[in-house]
Amino acid sequence: MVSHRKTLVSDDYFSPVPDEIAADDLPVVGTLPPQLSGLYLRNGPNPRIGSAPHFFAGDGMVHGVRLDAGEARWYRNRYVKSKRDGGIRGGGSSNTHVFAHAGRILSFVESALPIELDRHLETVGPVDFGGVRTAFTAHGKIDPGTGELIAFGYQFASPHLTFYRIDLAGQVVECRVIDMIAPCYLHDFAMTEHYIVFFDTPALMFKEWGGGEVPFRWQEGRGTRIVVVPRQGGEERWFDVPACQLGHTANAFERDGCIVVDGIRTDRFLADMAADPPMFHRWEIDLTRGVVTERTLDRHPVEFPRVDERYSGLPYRYTYAVEFRDFGPASPPQSSLLRCYDVETGTSIAKDFGVRYIPGEPVFVPKSSDAAENDGWVLSLRYDRELDRSDLVVLDATEFGGDPVAVVQLPRRVPFGFHGSWVAAISESAEQDDSKSKQNCPL
Repeated sequence: MVSHRKTLVSDDYFSPVPDEIAADDLPVVGTLPPQLSGLYLRNGPNPRIGSAPHFFAGDGMVHGVRLDAGEARWYRNRYVKSKRDGGIRGGGSSNTHVFAHAGRILSFVESALPIELDRHLETVGPVDFGGVRTAFTAHGKIDPGTGELIAFGYQFASPHLTFYRIDLAGQVVECRVIDMIAPCYLHDFAMTEHYIVFFDTPALMFKEWGGGEVPFRWQEGRGTRIVVVPRQGGEERWFDVPACQLGHTANAFERDGCIVVDGIRTDRFLADMAADPPMFHRWEIDLTRGVVTERTLDRHPVEFPRVDERYSGLPYRYTYAVEFRDFGPASPPQSSLLRCYDVETGTSIAKDFGVRYIPGEPVFVPKSSDAAENDGWVLSLRYDRELDRSDLVVLDATEFGGDPVAVVQLPRRVPFGFHGSWVAAISESAEQDDSKSKQNCPL
């Protein structure tokens, strides 16, 4: 048997779990808000026993917690079955993100097509939205004004970058090639009401995805270019900035003839976090003067920024992120904190869980569709080092640094993962209807 402790990293939190399980009627400490009715989802790599790929290439596993009427109905974890498992066209390990669009739960990795899951997290099959012919980003964004999915695909072969607009029915309604001199690492992008923004960085792609290897190398001496693409057609505009790597975007919006992009910046790709920590950064692209100004918003090392998605692409105020500490060149990053930023006042609040706990990416859920920004809950999967078990923490966003409103105790450890989402208002009939969709699964 291969030792995952040696092939990955030395912390139990990063080690894969050996199987798929399900548990009902989960214990809750505190009181779950009855408005939280839906499904919390989180995706991440979970290499199978006997394999030893790069951690980023591990098989995708989605973990789900079903909440309803103040109760935690169930937890389950399921592998996302991809090409290597059963001949699904789509390939890769679908291990990066999971969210819903057009009535379907979709698992994403940027090297392949999305894969649909049913409400019980069983694999249905790949989704090409009726016309996607490239790989597909794991960081598509829902336009809150139209409900459309705004996304892209990038690849080693030409065309290197393709922009997609997908309607509420889940069909491609726009496909546009964006001219790139060379393929580069494009993990995330920015969206505003009228523009999309990409960062063309020195992290160049030297081969197609595959083989468990990260196919990017940093090209010294090459700067970063920001490309601004009008969403309604028109010429792209390019802006030169000092070499940097965009990790994840928090949000972007338009203001006084400028595009403001907030996201996580490092000096280079796959940086040594001790020497080059990821920081919350702002780029202001002046479309009139043709210049970019930038500044670091905060010097705490953070990643996985999330916002209230009702404000995606629009002026906003709050960002929630994971703050790292206790990291170095020979150890994986650790965290015991979440941080909430107020970008209007330039202040922030930390929620420190103490060294016993490691929180994951925060996901914001509004109290209602018309609630004010930040009037809701922040959900995070948290690992308990002492018990070697995880729980789902529910924080009141308006009292971010306070005690959790509720803690859902899970029956097992959930390994370190990447991104997740909240899928609201799942009806019992919808869950029962999943059995009908399984007849279309090619596995």
